[in-house]
Amino acid sequence: MLSPVQLHVFPSCYSSLSCSADGELALAAGEYVHVITPKGPSKENTSSAPTATSSNWQITRFRANVFTNKEWPTILPQDRENFSIGAEQSNSTVAGLAWSPPGLAKHRRCILAVLTTNLILSFYEAVGPQAKWTRVAVVNEALRSYFGPLISTSSLSMRKSHIRSFAWSPPLLVPSSEETTTRAEHRWGIPLLTVTNDDNDVIFLRAQRSIGSARNSNPYSIEVLSLTPLHDPVGNNRVAHSSIFASAVKTRLKSLSISYGPWLFQESGEGDWAAVSNVAVVYGDKLKIIKQSVKLCLDMEDVNVQPKCEMSSETTLCSHDINNHNFTGPLQWIYLDGSAEVHLCAGIRAGMIVVTASCAAYKASAIKPEHIKVQEWPFYNEPEENSQDERSRHWESIGGCLTFQTTQNAHQLSSPPWKSQVDEICERFDLDHDLGGLVSARVWGLASYRGLVMAAVTRHPGDRIEYRTSLEDLTAIVFSGANSQCDEPGSFPTTPEPNRSPDAVHAKRKALLGYVLDAKRSKYDARPWSQKILYAAACCAVVESHEDTLLWLARKAFEWLSSSTGLDLTDEISKCSAPGSTIDAKSETQLSGPGLEVFEKCEVCSSGISWYSAHEGQCAEGHLFVRCGLSLLCLQEPGLSKFCSVCDTEYYSEDVIDSSYGVEFQHSYLSLSDIFDTCVYCGGKFRS
Repeated sequence: MLSPVQLHVFPSCYSSLSCSADGELALAAGEYVHVITPKGPSKENTSSAPTATSSNWQITRFRANVFTNKEWPTILPQDRENFSIGAEQSNSTVAGLAWSPPGLAKHRRCILAVLTTNLILSFYEAVGPQAKWTRVAVVNEALRSYFGPLISTSSLSMRKSHIRSFAWSPPLLVPSSEETTTRAEHRWGIPLLTVTNDDNDVIFLRAQRSIGSARNSNPYSIEVLSLTPLHDPVGNNRVAHSSIFASAVKTRLKSLSISYGPWLFQESGEGDWAAVSNVAVVYGDKLKIIKQSVKLCLDMEDVNVQPKCEMSSETTLCSHDINNHNFTGPLQWIYLDGSAEVHLCAGIRAGMIVVTASCAAYKASAIKPEHIKVQEWPFYNEPEENSQDERSRHWESIGGCLTFQTTQNAHQLSSPPWKSQVDEICERFDLDHDLGGLVSARVWGLASYRGLVMAAVTRHPGDRIEYRTSLEDLTAIVFSGANSQCDEPGSFPTTPEPNRSPDAVHAKRKALLGYVLDAKRSKYDARPWSQKILYAAACCAVVESHEDTLLWLARKAFEWLSSSTGLDLTDEISKCSAPGSTIDAKSETQLSGPGLEVFEKCEVCSSGISWYSAHEGQCAEGHLFVRCGLSLLCLQEPGLSKFCSVCDTEYYSEDVIDSSYGVEFQHSYLSLSDIFDTCVYCGGKFRS
């Protein structure tokens, strides 16, 4: 059973817990964000995964409220309509955080987006060998650049660039007709982000990691794709529309809860696809739905994303059953691939609403009332027996929402699966402070990872006004299965052991060598392709491959190199008919002239390096080097490597490959690292 992880902090917002696709937990706690990463199995004991005790977690934290003047410009007092002393004079504590889908950050990991109370949304990732969490982008800068030329009033421009809420979209995976594809849009999808600003605009953004970001002052580019303003919500029956009070309330309505719906595809032409998603927003206390459609042109060399975002008509979800409720959030979409319906869970006062629509209605331009089904789940406690008070006690508003699909049909609400662990925490708190059982617990955030549910819980006295110092702050992260019928998890589901069987490694290497050696795909004559990488791939095919196709491609590569450089590669060409052979180190004469651009040379003694293995190389004088798992060249200098986080295979780091290594080598290796962006042997993600 997983033990709770206890941190001496206090959460600063609801939905304060988020888990990435790589198993990294992030907890919002005041001015800090705590990142909790499971440690992998130790080399001494690789048979067991870590349990959730503090010794088996790597816990780091970083301050999220330290900004430069460029990131957070000084703002002088403005007029009453556009200036908020709450945001401008706050301590900039964390008001929300969420991990992006995988593929956006370096090494195809997840970016952590953090929203602070000064209404600034920042991106963070671990940078450098020490994995120091660093702010790498500020979304507000993209909004200021977008609205700056359009708005002349500085106060209105400030409201336009302040962010109130945000949500990441599910991965927009571009459909592919090929079984295996090398394009990132097919494998990882297009990362999209939706934010609402202080002027109640819903803004759709696309975030991209810049090419060569290690040498770029702006490692991430953020592009505004479209903007949809929110209008007046459906009126509250208790407030007259034409009253002065209604006008004053209108300027203070904010959109504080937002959720991205699933992407549904439909073919719009030969080679073209259209993807449709709905974004749910709680505007004031009413529910708004914004439809987003994206056209994907797949016949172009680069995926051309032309989003067409339009606000649904005022009749969208305009039914009596919905408009009579006061929505508080949060929002959660539910959809399984192939399902005929899409569900939306929305928190209301003392309960929850579940809105169900068919996929056809979900993709339509407007959702008509007759096409939806609304079900209300009130949350309250029945009066106890022999109690003088016969009234039901309603619960507080929902603070977090998490959904799981099970094979069992649940028609009634049940206790959460983590209740027993929370009861144990409260019981210990009760005994320590002699509270006589009057203890309550509060859940500040929910997250899930590979069938595991995590909840951030605090405990409080129930019979007195709570007085707490920072020394007494305690947040427990408890772990459980998806429902009460699931077995208690015994360990955190870390990355599985790599499949390094001969067949699996051979298949991975075949894909790599096939891509490098395929003249039609690589276009040796049309673009600068590294002759060193091409020669190394051909040698690797000769040394370790018995595939006729790869040996034929290796022969063609040797012949092209010989004809284009004038080098004598007769020995290499002949060995293509004898797989499993070794290739001797080149002489000093062969390493000069054109051979300098093709053959490897030892940086220590300037002698040639022989080819007998794809994992290591040795020069004529006996110096031994590890070969890069991607370029297959020897790593001869320290500080050049990145490593697979699972199997520790060593690779050249694309961050250190600049023009000093040659334009051809730089271009080729950056292309390879973009295509083979995970370990070619086990599929693990890289670490610096």
